[in-house]
Amino acid sequence: MKCNFIKSNKLMIGIFAINANSGTAMTTHKDRWILNWSKINKNIDLIDNKFDFILAVQRWKGFGGKTNPSGYCYDASNFISALSSITKKIHLISTIHVPLVHPVMAARIFSTIDNINNGRTGLNIVCGWQKREFSMFDTKIVKPNEKFKQATDWIKIFEKTMYSK
Repeated sequence: MKCNFIKSNKLMIGIFAINANSGTAMTTHKDRWILNWSKINKNIDLIDNKFDFILAVQRWKGFGGKTNPSGYCYDASNFISALSSITKKIHLISTIHVPLVHPVMAARIFSTIDNINNGRTGLNIVCGWQKREFSMFDTKIVKPNEKFKQATDWIKIFEKTMYSK
């Protein structure tokens, strides 16, 4: 995985969470984002030429309520993989939860995607905070300072696996 774009000092403009209903907005507005692959596919040329990146969120469970934001959400890694085949320039960033995805599995997934899209893959590595989602995996959320150690260990294993020959 190359991820060269992260090392630049260039201001990057991107689109967040188009892989989830309501995107990142907790709203009941009638014109809120509704996840629709046909709409994404129809506008991908414009997106590919006008923005620097798409960041796909990873939600395991919606937030509930009247509109249930993120209740319908494409898996982040599968979403950027699909976008790899219909984009040419834009960087594709996937969110990944350290406590829920094994780093060796993640390295396998993202090395494949990165190879397919010629180094346009990035990761948004998070430690998680949603108790409702973590309970689906029978996993407890660790304390903040433990999260950073867990993430550091996860990244070491990921990088070792990712870059091994």
